[in-house]
Amino acid sequence: MTGLQTCALPILLSEYKSNGFFNPSKIGLEGLLPNEYFIIDNKVVKYDAQQDRLVPILNFKNSKYSKIEPKNPFQQAYMDMLRDTNIEVVFAIGVAGTSKTFLSMDALLSQVIKPISGERSTNIKHDRAFVTRPRRISPDEEDVGYLPGDFEEKVCAWFGPIHDALYQLFDLYDFSEDEIDHIIMVHEETSTPKKISKKKSTKEMKKNRIHFLDTMYLRGRNIPNAIWDVDDAQNLSISQMKTLGTRTGEDCKLILNGDPGQSDIKGESAITNSLVFANEKFKGYDNSATIWFPDSCCVRARVTSQFNDAFK
Repeated sequence: MTGLQTCALPILLSEYKSNGFFNPSKIGLEGLLPNEYFIIDNKVVKYDAQQDRLVPILNFKNSKYSKIEPKNPFQQAYMDMLRDTNIEVVFAIGVAGTSKTFLSMDALLSQVIKPISGERSTNIKHDRAFVTRPRRISPDEEDVGYLPGDFEEKVCAWFGPIHDALYQLFDLYDFSEDEIDHIIMVHEETSTPKKISKKKSTKEMKKNRIHFLDTMYLRGRNIPNAIWDVDDAQNLSISQMKTLGTRTGEDCKLILNGDPGQSDIKGESAITNSLVFANEKFKGYDNSATIWFPDSCCVRARVTSQFNDAFK
């Protein structure tokens, strides 16, 4: 399931213009999965399984939803599913340079932190965001105890790609330094080594909006009303994937993005890792959506595309 297909069949444009949707049976589309996306007559639409119709998606050109305009239809579909409150699990899979992390961070900022309109939408259910990345020191280890510094300093390097994306977006959204300090929550696990009191920790948790979590400290937690972004999800083990997925509470959105071709887990391949496994299991669920970015959607740099091609 690619999540986005081009439909070259004859269509009834008059029906779309009058009703605002396509009837899939009239254009020969059958057996559609919930939240599949299609390009029809240069329009990106998605399948609404409850109403059995193909409906238009959000328009991000000079929009109130984001300051970023998608560079291709795959990005447009991805940005739409990130903002659809009926979609609770998003899979973004593809090679490096397709903006999986950057666009998910934009969704966190524009929905949870600083909506474009200046006011929180009544449709937004989330009041905080959580970001995590699996840590792989070696194919079989997660331990970072030998690294210098406290816990935050030990794991900071693993969140480098997140920091890179966030600070580009801070500039785009004109955040002040005070706002940035207010938004960023230090890694929650630093409360122990830094001896932050429970009272202070609770106050910080309420005040800040983005929390960096480590996969080692997820068991037993139940976190509602949040957007979860899991970067490099291909490096989660099957057990970690289940643990993380079962930590999400009511009114949560889980974003799983990664490149199966860059799995660091010993013995796993691009078709056997947990990200692909979970995506396959979620096929047909009406609260999930998938986008597979083709190699042609790499927008980072020519060299990035060349390395993607060379190491297929």
